[in-house]
Amino acid sequence: MSAQKFCTSCGAPLDGKQAFCTSCGTPVGSGVKESLSGDASQEPSTTSAVHEPGVVSKQVWDQTAQMPAVMQMPPQAQPMIQAQVPAQAVNPTNPSISSNQKKKGKGPIIALVVVLVLVLVAAVVALFAFGIIPFGESNDAQKAQDTEQVVNDPSANEEDDTDTNSAATDSAEDKEALDAKSKVDPSADEDELEFYSELTSYYDDLSFMNQKIKDAMNDYDDVVFNPSIDKRYECYSDAFDLYEDVYESYEAVMKLDVPAGSINSESYEKICICYYDCVQRISVIVESLELSIDSEDPQHDKDAITAPIEKDNEPDSDKNKYLVEYEELYPGAAPVNPKRN
Repeated sequence: MSAQKFCTSCGAPLDGKQAFCTSCGTPVGSGVKESLSGDASQEPSTTSAVHEPGVVSKQVWDQTAQMPAVMQMPPQAQPMIQAQVPAQAVNPTNPSISSNQKKKGKGPIIALVVVLVLVLVAAVVALFAFGIIPFGESNDAQKAQDTEQVVNDPSANEEDDTDTNSAATDSAEDKEALDAKSKVDPSADEDELEFYSELTSYYDDLSFMNQKIKDAMNDYDDVVFNPSIDKRYECYSDAFDLYEDVYESYEAVMKLDVPAGSINSESYEKICICYYDCVQRISVIVESLELSIDSEDPQHDKDAITAPIEKDNEPDSDKNKYLVEYEELYPGAAPVNPKRN
C-alpha cells in the first residue's frame, strides 16, 4: 500500500520524486513523515539512496537545478519559522536571564526604601534640632534651673503674689459691680418692668422731639414774612406734619398703664407734662404760619400773625413758657430701673 510523504519541517505533502520541500526548502532526505493508507503495521519503504559525503546523485542534482532561485515561502509556513527561537532565549530556567530580571525588578524598590529611610532620619534630626522634641536631659536641666531661680529670687515670688492678688481684687470688684447691676428688687414684678421699658422709650424720644421743634421755630423765623407764598406754605406743611407726630406720641404716653405703687409714677407725670409742652410749642408755630399763608401782605399783618407766638411767651421775655417748663422737668424725668436698688 502506497505511503504519502510529508515535510517534517512545515508538514506540506511531498511528491515521491522531490528532493526538497517546495514550501519551506527543507531537503527531503533529512527526514519525512509518512502516512499509510493501509495497515498501520506496514513498514515504510527503505529504498532511499545513501550518498557518500561530497557526492551528489544525479537525481538530486537535477531536482536542485529545477528549483527557483528565490523560493517564496507560503504564508502559513512563515509563523512556524518565526516561532523557531533559540531555546536559550525562552528558557525560564536559564540562570543568567533569571538573575538579571530579578536584579532589574528589585533595584528601584531598594532605592525607594533607602530614600524613605534617609528622609525619616532627617525629619527626626530636625525635630530635635528645633526643640520640638526635647532631649530628656536638657528638659530636666531646664526644670532644675527654673526651680533654682524661683528659690533664689524672692522678688520674683513677690511680683507673682502681687499680680495674683491684683487679679483677684479686680475679679472681686467686677463681680460685685455685676451683682449690683443684675440684682433684682423683690417688689419689681413683670408689669413694673414692662412699664419701665415703655416709659424709657418715650423719655428718649422727647430729646429728639424737642430738637425738631427748635428747628421748626428757626424755619418759621426765616419765612413767616417772606413774600413768597410757596415758601411760607412749605414751612407750614412741615410744621403741621411735626405737630401730628408730637400729638400722637402725647396721646400714646397718656394711655400707658401705670402699675399701682410704681417707683416710676413721678417720672411718668413729668414725662407727660414734657409731651404736653411740646404739643403747645409746635401748635402755636402752626397757628402763626396758617395766618401767614392766609395773608396777602404778611408785613402789613405782622402783629396778627405773631400773636399766637407772643401769647405763650414769658412776661417781659420772648421765650416760650412751655419751653422753660420742659427744660426744667426733662432732666429729672428719667425713669428708674426697678432692677437696681
